[in-house]
Amino acid sequence: MDRTDTVSGERKFVVPSLLALAVLSIIWIIAQSVRNVANTGSMFATAGMVVLALLMLVLGGGLILKKPWCLLPLSLLGKLYLFFLTFIFLIRSQELLSTIWLLTAQAILYLGILNYLNPLRAYTGLEPVTLPFVAGRFVSALLLFATCATLYSVYIGNLFPEYAYRIKSQDYVRFVDTSTGGEDHAHTWFERWRVVVPEYLTPLSRNIGIGIWSNPQGEKLIVSERVWTANASEYTFLGFEDPYSLEKAVWTAGISKPFLLPIKMTMANEGTHVYHLENPGVNAIVIMKQVQTESGLSWLVSANVHPGSTPYNIESYGLSLERAFFPVKMTIQRYWK
Repeated sequence: MDRTDTVSGERKFVVPSLLALAVLSIIWIIAQSVRNVANTGSMFATAGMVVLALLMLVLGGGLILKKPWCLLPLSLLGKLYLFFLTFIFLIRSQELLSTIWLLTAQAILYLGILNYLNPLRAYTGLEPVTLPFVAGRFVSALLLFATCATLYSVYIGNLFPEYAYRIKSQDYVRFVDTSTGGEDHAHTWFERWRVVVPEYLTPLSRNIGIGIWSNPQGEKLIVSERVWTANASEYTFLGFEDPYSLEKAVWTAGISKPFLLPIKMTMANEGTHVYHLENPGVNAIVIMKQVQTESGLSWLVSANVHPGSTPYNIESYGLSLERAFFPVKMTIQRYWK
């Protein structure tokens, strides 16, 4: 077998493989677009998905049929969609290490380089590109990315205070295991409010839709049957499916989630500590910080508790962190499995 036959045999294997990868990438991107539209229900998103699917199907079909006009537009569509995917990542709850996100990114990147693959160019009757040409495009893309990343970092650093993206939610179980036990107090479980109330607090009112207990020292316990993420369905276009996932995303947001940082800033200050719990019996977000009250500087421990039923909020004010944390800790422990 001479060299010509060897090259021909390699081409017969390489080209079908590259075409199969292109088809699989198109199918994957369309499938993810359909899934996103199903989550949002937006007519604008539906129209965009239909246009994207038609374009990719037409261009993909043209590639299979050896049409030279399809390769450049399909590659350009992949590059444009990469910018769109980056924007979506900045506002959605997706994590960079998410398997679905990584597969989608790989599919889009592959479409973006189709126009530089010489086997496919030869397959469609186009002239091959040289290595210096491809290297120049690659370096240009790196420079563009580095420039955008630098400008973005400077913008975020000037727009938000450092603590806004430094504060991150930590594991609640690890915090409880490593913290001291603190004082134990006599307490009562109130089924109406689903909360543990220490006996050193007395009720203020029972008929205003909010449970309130206090003492003369200014310590208080307030229970509300509503959490600020109750309308999480309004954020489905951001990838949030329930109140807990939205709240956790806010408290774990860093510089890569600029659309969530303003929400975090309204609830945090320099000394805020946040913990999350994911347990078969209950999910919870626990926030600890010092606040100024009428009685002076106090500790505030606020928890959004998500049991199997309707989520609710607990705010506990105490003269010490241990006393403020006690009702929240015992309430969560009640659900713990």
